[in-house]
Amino acid sequence: MSQVTETQVFTLFAGLDESKPYINVPNKFIKLATNPLAAPFKKIYNESIMTGSVPDIFKVSRITSILKNGNACELGIIGQ
Repeated sequence: MSQVTETQVFTLFAGLDESKPYINVPNKFIKLATNPLAAPFKKIYNESIMTGSVPDIFKVSRITSILKNGNACELGIIGQ
């Protein structure tokens, strides 16, 4: 597998949607700090790829259900 470059990390961070935070740090702050963050995150990503190990902090996710249409009460989501 090929190594991740600082340019790839920079592009990833610069493209974050400021209205959708993925961790407890607002994406606006990550975007503002893209230059100093690119090198350390490149190292973390490449180390993870080489060892096959992912830092625990990267394994956290938040899942939010979004009802597209219909009545949430009929699904048993609300009112239990």
